[in-house]
Amino acid sequence: IDSVQNYAKLTNRPINDFICDGFDGCFVLKYPRCNVILYDETESNIARRNWGIAHELGHLYLEHETDGRIQEREANVFASQLIVPEAVLYSILVHKGNIKIKDLTNNFNVSKECAKNRLKSFVKRLNFINIDSNLNQKLSKKFNPHIEQCFCRHRNKI
Repeated sequence: IDSVQNYAKLTNRPINDFICDGFDGCFVLKYPRCNVILYDETESNIARRNWGIAHELGHLYLEHETDGRIQEREANVFASQLIVPEAVLYSILVHKGNIKIKDLTNNFNVSKECAKNRLKSFVKRLNFINIDSNLNQKLSKKFNPHIEQCFCRHRNKI
């Protein structure tokens, strides 16, 4: 993962070799032996930049060969789980009693639109979350000190 600006310098090629009019802030360069995710370092919105990187990681992890509607949706789901994991949302819900869009924008550095979509999908899946899975237990344990620090103090004010 690198900025397209730095990658152009490292390869001694003009930046226009890597971007075009449709450049949307982040993309993958596929090589036979490795892949490189490039992002626009001039993007001042860090949440947007992080989302783009996570989205492109999703395409790579899911081994997408095209960017069709289904592949884009899958990459978005991957990014949302990577940036705002379900197990962490569940732990916040347990500690705080509710979750607000502001909780996500403040603690996960995501946009309001991303936070709104993430909460909507979380609520839909709430009854199907396997909080006892090994991965969810590990995530909860890792994030619980932060969750307790940020959300338990709010609960006492309610």
